[in-house]
Amino acid sequence: MARVIRPGGVAVVIDNDATTSTFGEWFAQSHPGYDALAVERFWRRAGFTRERLLTSWQARDRAEFQALVRIEFEPAAADRILAEHAGSTVDYAVNVWWRRY
Repeated sequence: MARVIRPGGVAVVIDNDATTSTFGEWFAQSHPGYDALAVERFWRRAGFTRERLLTSWQARDRAEFQALVRIEFEPAAADRILAEHAGSTVDYAVNVWWRRY
C-alpha cells in the first residue's frame, strides 16, 4: 500500500469482528483457529487504527437470509445457524482499519 498510495492518502480495510455481534459468534465458531488478537496485532504493527462498526444484515425475507448465510458458511455451520436463528436480520460487527500515508 505504501508504494501505491500517495502521501496523505488513506488506506481502508474492512474486516469481520469475530469478538462482537451474533455474526461474529458464528464466524468464531466456524473458524476455531481464527485468532482475533493476532489479527489486531498485525494491523497495529502495520500502523493501522481501528474503528469498530456495529451494523446488521437485513434480508428482504427468510429465503434471501438463508442464501446469504449459505454463501458465508460451510453447509454444516449454515444448517446449525439457520436452525438456531429465526428471522431475516442479524447484528453484524466489522473492524474498519485505516492508515494515512
